[in-house]
Amino acid sequence: MGTRLQALGLPTGECPELWNLTQPDKITQIHREYVDAGADILETHTFGAHPSKLAEYGLADQASEICKAAVQNAKRAAGPHTKVAGALGPTGRLIEPLGDLSFDEAYQGYFEAVSALAEAGADFILLETFIDLQEMRAALLGAKSACKLPIFCQMTFEENGRTVTGTNPGTAAIVLDALGASV
Repeated sequence: MGTRLQALGLPTGECPELWNLTQPDKITQIHREYVDAGADILETHTFGAHPSKLAEYGLADQASEICKAAVQNAKRAAGPHTKVAGALGPTGRLIEPLGDLSFDEAYQGYFEAVSALAEAGADFILLETFIDLQEMRAALLGAKSACKLPIFCQMTFEENGRTVTGTNPGTAAIVLDALGASV
């Protein structure tokens, strides 16, 4: 998505997720290209739509609006059998005490974003490329409180088989399964 946005004129330093509101036709065009190439699932253009991440652009108060528009942009491109995943990534901050993000702030932001994605009609939630199990816990719990949709949790592991903060895949799987992740 990022490469395609740049090719369509996204200026350096501009919030990519804002294009869901300001350039919806371009976002839908990108989704349509994926459908035309055979995609069964479209991920909403909301990777950085957590209010904490949007705050870097002065857009924290537009998280819900951005998420809702993103689902609609994807749905306009979707075929009859195409599913829309409400996708969210990490905030780019670490949970206390390793960083400055409180668990509650992380939880609330994911709750807000997932509520909007679900309300707009996402078929499931995709929490992707998390490097910290604590932030994934906040995201998953916030998502489960916000909706009844299936929730997919995807962690990123280094070459040493651990996340940046030291969690191995087995531990991640046990914790996320116990917390109710669908996948």
